[in-house]
Amino acid sequence: YPDSAKQARIEGPVRMSVTIDESGAVKEVRLLEGPGYGLNEAAQEALKQFVFSPAELDGKKVPVRITYVYRFKLESR
Repeated sequence: YPDSAKQARIEGPVRMSVTIDESGAVKEVRLLEGPGYGLNEAAQEALKQFVFSPAELDGKKVPVRITYVYRFKLESR
């Protein structure tokens, strides 16, 4: 959780378009919308580390583009 967002008490969803290759690796992450304060960049960097199960079409592994929402929520004190 970025310090600037934590200090400003900012939370919320970051929507991204994600391209996943036929092996399940993330190849591209594009920001669609988010609250800022470093949350957009943090979500994009986190998503680049994800590995997905490959998509299949007619039994063959194929690349795919999805919309992914990464939600930031502050812990209650």
